[in-house]
Amino acid sequence: MGDTAGLPPGASGRDSWFGLERACLWLAVAMAASTLFVPELNPDLFWHLSAGKHILQTKAIPRADFLSHTMFGQPWCDFEWLSQLLYYPVYVVAGYAGFIALRFVLFCALMAVSLSVLSLFGLRDWARSLAVLFIMLGQNVSLRPDLFSLIFFGVAFWGLESFRQGRLKPRAAHLAWVALGFCLWSNLHLGFAFGLLLIGFYAAGDLIETALPWAYGRGWQPWERAAAYLGLLAAAVLGTLCNPYGWKVYEVLFDHARLLPVLQDLIMEWKPADVTRSETWPYWLLAVFSLSAALAHFIQTRRTSYAHLLALSYFLLVSSTHIRHRTFFFLVAVPLSLSWVRGLQPGRKWLRTLAALGALAGAAACFDIARHYWPAVPFVNRTKWCSEPGWLMCRFLAQTDRLKGKKLFNVWHHGGYLGWRLYPDQRVFFDGRYIFHDLLLEFVAALRRPQLWQRMLDRHGVEVACMQRSSHYFNLRRLTGDAGKSFMGGQSYYLTYMPKAAWALVYWDDENLVLVRRGSVDARWLAGAEYSHLLPDVQYIRTGRKDIPLLKRELARHLRQTQGRGLDDYGMQRWLGNIMARQAK
Repeated sequence: MGDTAGLPPGASGRDSWFGLERACLWLAVAMAASTLFVPELNPDLFWHLSAGKHILQTKAIPRADFLSHTMFGQPWCDFEWLSQLLYYPVYVVAGYAGFIALRFVLFCALMAVSLSVLSLFGLRDWARSLAVLFIMLGQNVSLRPDLFSLIFFGVAFWGLESFRQGRLKPRAAHLAWVALGFCLWSNLHLGFAFGLLLIGFYAAGDLIETALPWAYGRGWQPWERAAAYLGLLAAAVLGTLCNPYGWKVYEVLFDHARLLPVLQDLIMEWKPADVTRSETWPYWLLAVFSLSAALAHFIQTRRTSYAHLLALSYFLLVSSTHIRHRTFFFLVAVPLSLSWVRGLQPGRKWLRTLAALGALAGAAACFDIARHYWPAVPFVNRTKWCSEPGWLMCRFLAQTDRLKGKKLFNVWHHGGYLGWRLYPDQRVFFDGRYIFHDLLLEFVAALRRPQLWQRMLDRHGVEVACMQRSSHYFNLRRLTGDAGKSFMGGQSYYLTYMPKAAWALVYWDDENLVLVRRGSVDARWLAGAEYSHLLPDVQYIRTGRKDIPLLKRELARHLRQTQGRGLDDYGMQRWLGNIMARQAK
């Protein structure tokens, strides 16, 4: 007899379908996990490392800034200190590869939590496979403290939904676990505020459902779960206060809320979701799908969960105004949308259509992973496991003793790495921390005119300016070439904002410039370190006979500083060689 003897009719087919669904689930998990093996690109990671190192060395949690000269000694609520205390030992033990390993562990934990949440809504494995793939594609593939918030948020979502469905009954032990969880959460990241809001949404939704009969004149029903929700909320709030700064972490939340409307124009991760950018299309697709599913479910069933509607509406709002919050929206919207679709009880034709569309979306997601993520894996292209912004410039600063102890200016996203590599010999101008938000606004205002720029540098006593190169030109004027011919040309932006009478260029590479304030360093050293002829981003370089020796010395110095790794280093050598050959004839 065959292997199917003794089985009910169709059992073998169902087992095969079940096996196929389970295979799809694990394939989706594997594809989502494969996105984690890409380099770490978070520039804020380095000031987290600086803080973690400082905590272990001083055996104290930071309460004042120590990394910058602009805010040195000013109060700093390091609300992510516990994350940093984890980052630094991982780096000491395993280097940059340790970041990838830690990120992989955290994302696997997030996937496990996501699958647990999806299972609460009775979804089949093929739907869960597509859902978890979509949830993970909506995440920021970077080692940020936000990851801890997403994991804790997913656990809170699972617990509240289990309570709403009657699968879990809160007891005193659960309240203790809630307090402990929010205690850890508030020391890892400020995202605990979303957890508090989620409890509030579930409490408000339950209250609305309890009060609706009274609103229709059917009499008041007691709110039976009031004590449970209030107890959960009280335990959570008390847990958040168990941190080194107490209630002051809420001050940081209010400070973020105060400046967010302005910061969203300056910092990429706080910008609104722009529908014209292709990377936001999955987000907008989910937004439309979730709202359509909620509306269709309500029209057909005439009932809904107000807790779900409140949570979906809020996270859709905050994610549309600040794209950084889209990760929370994905974690909420995907399971809720699929549960509403499941509640519609579609027929076989609709199920097949949805399955086909889901398979198409899954294939597109897999293609996107293979096209964008896999080529970036260091195993493939031999790049570093972690991006080091301005590392050549930083190496120059670290090796130049004459510049140690000088007050730096740096661009926003370089501050973390410069502080990590140069402290305590040099302190940065600012980095990605919230305490510099007002200084960031001052920096943007100073960009309007060169005069305002110089006033800002003078106000903060800047002696060394680390700037980024730009091909922009200012002050169109008439220039004279070697042959005496005149032409119209523009002056490069750094020569306009950093006039040679006050500032000297001592370093440049493909992306960065270092200028020193004249008078802040020894004049004899500056005479041998300044670039006076071989200037980047200029429309005309003098190449007369008396200029050639200076150009040769400056090009040799530039090649030493960049280790010959510049994109145009070889071209400059050929250019100067051709000029010397023509003059030798």
